[in-house]
Amino acid sequence: MKLFAFSDLHGNAEALKKMFESVEGESFDCILIGGDLTGFDVEQPDVSIKQAKQVFDVLEACETPYY
Repeated sequence: MKLFAFSDLHGNAEALKKMFESVEGESFDCILIGGDLTGFDVEQPDVSIKQAKQVFDVLEACETPYY
């Protein structure tokens, strides 16, 4: 099984896009997310919700199962 794993995005969807670009052409069985998708601990709730939507939009576009 080949995993793509990351953590600590803190809402940076652009960083996630760049990570996916860096492994373009490779295939993975799944994506493993270690946590801290948003900056919830330092951002207002509405900002965190926006960050989560942006991150999940990127994840959904890659069509690889994620956990």
